Amino acid sequence: GTETFEHCISLLKIQFNESLMQLPYYGFYNCTKLEEIQFNKGMISIGSNCFEKCISLRKLVFNESLTTINNNAFEFCNSLESVTFNENLETIGRMAFYYCYRIDGLLNMTNKIKSIGDQAFANCHKISSIHYTEYDSNDIETGSYVFQNCIGLTDVLNIPENVRSVPEGYFSNCINLF
Repeated sequence: GTETFEHCISLLKIQFNESLMQLPYYGFYNCTKLEEIQFNKGMISIGSNCFEKCISLRKLVFNESLTTINNNAFEFCNSLESVTFNENLETIGRMAFYYCYRIDGLLNMTNKIKSIGDQAFANCHKISSIHYTEYDSNDIETGSYVFQNCIGLTDVLNIPENVRSVPEGYFSNCINLF
């Protein structure tokens, strides 16, 4: 349930069983030594603030069934270097990866994305390129300041035609982009 392993500072690795479909909000909040998460095949949703401040987490590979990463899910995971999204991801919540400033290199946005919340990747200083794959015909709702202060960003490829509009501050202070 909610806050189940909050502040569990000795937890190093998590492997979820196949029957678990949703992770609760604040479930693993501030597990400062957590380095590895193995998501099961049935996982569809990660709760708000679930892994916030897990400062030792370095890599995320999301399973095929995951559709939702809720608000602040990985906020301040400032050792996180690599994130691989699956092809079925639909929602990235507000500030989901806020201040994960070590996420490095290319960020591939999948073709099922329907919603990206405010400041979802703000202050991710080392993201250098964002690649949007071919999209379904659904409109994509994007929040404000999604990539604010991504100072390493130099390329954005294939912004889909079905993005309704580029909101206020979407690429604010991305000093190497323009």
